[in-house]
This record gives sequence, C-alpha cells and structure tokens, in this order.
Amino acid sequence: MILVLWAAVIGAIVVCYTNFPAVSVPWIGVVGLFSYTIPALVGLTSPVMPTGMAAHFAPASAHATSVMAIVWISFAASIAIANSVGVIVRNPIRVVPHPRYVSRFLTLIFLLSAGIFASYVARQGTGWFLQSRSELGSAIGVDWLIWKWSNALGLIVAAYFFSWSRLSKVYAAYFATMIVINMIAGDRTTPVIAVIGAIFSVSWGMPISRAVLSPKAWLSGGVVLAIIFLAKPFYVAMKTGQSFGYVFDSMSTMAFQSGWEAFATHELLERVTALGVSYSPWATLRDSLAQFLVMPSAFGFDSTGYNELIQTQIVSYATYGLASNFWAHWWSMFGLVGAVAGGMVYGFSLIFLNNKILRSQGTGFFLFMMLAAILGVYVHRNSPENILALMRPIVLAYGVVWLAMHVIPLRAQYRGMQPMPNRNDGFRGIVSSRSF
Repeated sequence: MILVLWAAVIGAIVVCYTNFPAVSVPWIGVVGLFSYTIPALVGLTSPVMPTGMAAHFAPASAHATSVMAIVWISFAASIAIANSVGVIVRNPIRVVPHPRYVSRFLTLIFLLSAGIFASYVARQGTGWFLQSRSELGSAIGVDWLIWKWSNALGLIVAAYFFSWSRLSKVYAAYFATMIVINMIAGDRTTPVIAVIGAIFSVSWGMPISRAVLSPKAWLSGGVVLAIIFLAKPFYVAMKTGQSFGYVFDSMSTMAFQSGWEAFATHELLERVTALGVSYSPWATLRDSLAQFLVMPSAFGFDSTGYNELIQTQIVSYATYGLASNFWAHWWSMFGLVGAVAGGMVYGFSLIFLNNKILRSQGTGFFLFMMLAAILGVYVHRNSPENILALMRPIVLAYGVVWLAMHVIPLRAQYRGMQPMPNRNDGFRGIVSSRSF
C-alpha cells in the first residue's frame, strides 16, 4: 500500500505541475499535504501517549495509508476536473496598489498591532508574553487573535514590497519582532503561516523549476523547520530562565520529533479508522456555516465538536493541538467516500483561492494569500469548521484596516496608472491608485 501511496503522490504532483507550472496556491497545498503524508509514506505512526509515558514509533496501518492515497488521488482529480471545465484562471495580470497606498496600508496595520500590544503591556506589564499558557489563556481575548494575524499580514505585505521603500523594511522588522514575541508566548502556528505566506507571495509567478532551486526558498524553508523544531525549547528557555542549550539537550529524540505534529496527527487517523468512529455530517455543516458569523459563540455555536468527540472516545489525554485530523473527520462522516470528498474539497478550495488572487486588486492579494497558507498548511490537523474559525480573525483584522483605508482621508490622490516591473519572470501587472 505504501507503493500505491507513493504513486498517488507522484501522480498528483505531475498533474499539479502540468496545470500550474509556476508558483501558485495549489503548490502550497502540495507542500502541506506532503508534509502530513510523510508518516504514511515511511510507514510509521507515533501513538499519542499520556503525560509521563515514553513516546515511540509504530507501523502505520494499510487502511490509514489507503485513505491518504485516496486523498492524493482525489486532490489530483479536482485539478483535472477544474481544468476540464475551464474554471482555472490563467491570466497572470492583476492590479497592485500604488506605493503610497502600500505605505498607508502598512501604517494602519502597524497602528492596529501596536495599539493592541500596548494595551497588553498596560494591563499585564512588559513581560506579559512570558506567562504560562494557562495564565495567558485567561488573559487574552479576540483582540489577541486580531493582533497576531495582523502581524502576519503586515509581514507578508512588507516582505513583498521590501525593496520598494525604506519604510517597508522598517515595518518588516517590526512585524517580525511581534511574531517572535507571539512565538515566545507559545504560538508556533502564526510564525509558520507568516513565513510560508511571505515565501509564496514573494515567489508568486516564478516557474516551479526555478523556485525549487532558489536560495531564498531553501533559506525560508530552513526558517520554517527551525520554528517547528526549535521554537518550543526556545520559548521554554525564555519562560523558565534556563539556557536554550540546557532545554534542548534535555529533550529526548521523540520529544524533539513531537515538535512536528505530523506523526501524532496521523495517529488520529489510525485510531479513527480502526475504531470506526462516526460523526454527524449535519453537525459539521451547521458549525462550518456558523463560522461565517462574527461571533458564533454568541449564538451557541463552536468549532470544537469533532475535537470533543476525539477526546472523549479516543484519546482523552491528548492536547487540543493534536486532537483533530482533517482526513479523519471526513472519514468519520462518510468512510472512504469521505476521503474522496475531502480531497476534492481541498483541491477545489485551493483553486478557488488561486483564482481570487489572480483576479484580486490591490491588497486583497495578501488576504487571499494568508487564507491560502492557512488552508494549505494548517488544515491537515484541524476539522473543517475549525479551519474556518481560524480564518475568521484574519478576515476581521483585514476588515478593520480596510475600513480605516476608507475612513481616513489620503494626504494626496493618485489616479495615474503606472507599469509595474516584471517579478520573477512569471508575473505581469500594473500599479494602480486603487487599493482594493
């Protein structure tokens, strides 16, 4: 079955390359899906163990491996279907904002981020991010979600326009600092999403054959791996006052590996398929649609239904971060048909965001890029409704800046259209006075 999975992965990559030969959103999906398929590709899983018990590897089952093979085949099929019906946008022209609007957009994101950060400093002191997770959990609210995602959005925008102005470089340094502070607080997700979003935005339109050999891509990939494996010992050292070397040396090989959650996430698929766990499709649809509300909790909806099922029926000792698997969720609803549906939904969603990016005007490009990074990288260890819940604060942060862009008047108006220099040999665009 492992050979079948490898064939499915290679075939899907070939299909993706045939239809998307340049850096685009579906490739974010390929990178994310491949990362979380590695356990099945090597035939190993890591059972989720209670605290205090030694972690270990175990053979992956043929059934769970077959589910991942079906997911890859369905993902490839979604691209082929989208191409056959002509819904893939191939026009590489889009409108980008005038530099003055970029500066204004970055300034507004900075004011939003700095204002929320200052409020935490005023309430809890300059070292508020050094508190334990339980203390932070009781002190933060929706403003923290907006703060961390506004920093990620700001970093992606500043990185894209890094060479345009000195102000972009200053803002890039500020947002990177805020993301590091957020990482010290215990959040590794936002830094990974921000870095991947920046990589793909800067490389947008570059031929894949050139992108895979780009030193910047390899350097950025190293940064992502460093965040995944080294962020936890780093923030533990910061919070406990111990040296990084001491904390790092005290970690076992399995504890170090657990920093990357692909193996434990795959284990959830192993457990769900072995136990035949079922979940209501109606509950998934209801809770997913509820995430389009500004505050679903105010109406009695949440995004943790499948997580609670996992914790009560499978591994009650698992942490929240490990207690979900996108493909296990689809299998719980429809069996192997669910794996097909999940792979199709995944592929069509990525193509939809790719089309939105190619049709975007102005800073909308960066909103869709962040949503694509969330979907392509983070969906594998979340349920459908939970991934929508993660996207909501990104849209809210962007919406706050969008409203401010219209409420606060410009110092001067720019109405001319200017040609934009070609980026990466694969993108053509125009600079517009429109910001959206």
